[in-house]
Amino acid sequence: MSGDDDTLIPLEAVADDARPLIEAFRAAGSVSFQDTGLAEARSGYVAGCRANGPVHRNGAEVAVEEHRLSGVPCRAYAPATSPSNDTTILFFHGGGWVIGDLDTHDPLCRYLAAASGSTIVAVDYRLAPEHPFPAAHDDAIAAATAILGGLDGGGGDRADPALVRDAERVVVVGDSAGANLAAWVAAASTRGAFAHRLRGQVLLYPVADLTFSFPSHRSITAGFPLTAASMEWFAASYAPDAAVRSHPALSPALHPVAEGQPPAFIATVGLDPLADEGIAFAGRLASAGAAVEHHHLPRHAHGLVTSAGRIATGRRLLERVVGFVEERTA
Repeated sequence: MSGDDDTLIPLEAVADDARPLIEAFRAAGSVSFQDTGLAEARSGYVAGCRANGPVHRNGAEVAVEEHRLSGVPCRAYAPATSPSNDTTILFFHGGGWVIGDLDTHDPLCRYLAAASGSTIVAVDYRLAPEHPFPAAHDDAIAAATAILGGLDGGGGDRADPALVRDAERVVVVGDSAGANLAAWVAAASTRGAFAHRLRGQVLLYPVADLTFSFPSHRSITAGFPLTAASMEWFAASYAPDAAVRSHPALSPALHPVAEGQPPAFIATVGLDPLADEGIAFAGRLASAGAAVEHHHLPRHAHGLVTSAGRIATGRRLLERVVGFVEERTA
């Protein structure tokens, strides 16, 4: 259990629609990810996401298929009838590069497929501590290369054409550590690493500073599922050599951003150790000339979209994500 009672942010500071989940978490002992064994943290994350994840109101059936992108496992989601547009959303799940998988974010990916009418390709990248940095980042680039094409036809196996109806209409989406991977793919796209360029990037409360230099890292120490200690555990697992944690892949908020970045939708939440670094990264993108749509929700906590079945604000945020994707791929 993280922190002491006197460090708790009062429940009254939490938004009304999110308060019941946080209150229940505290009543159960405020056991955060780092407080259990690795296997329990992973299984608990699956259970929580399944219990709280979004369900699309129209009840649309979604077809699901397993694939591989340059050897990296992935899962594709599309409306069962057929996609209503030619957009592909390349999705990276959160979990600190340590927990999370295709099952944790299955409700979210089903929601996105039903709500957007697009094909969602969720990537099952390798996790730490079994596979430390840069394994997840390498898998992200390999999957993106299969979707967007390598230069001169190289860079790995091309994706099944059913996954990419139009390589000029691809948007990358991720939450937390998955948003960090999405930002790394977007940076590679900006450098011209792929045959086709991304049309947009959606970064939901991204990890953007693994050196923990921003004040918000020290402000959330107890009472929420993700705390400063959680992030330190994730960092020690994925990047055990502290010297690499300032690498641009892990701490993009600390580095200049190249011009030509894809348009960005960034969401940050105030009750989150990652709040300040996400805000800083949004500012760096904007300063480099990128079109940035930034939404900050000061009274919500990390994990908002994977709890969108229980938190109305999370659902509304996902509706905005779908609108952004539609606008950028029209």
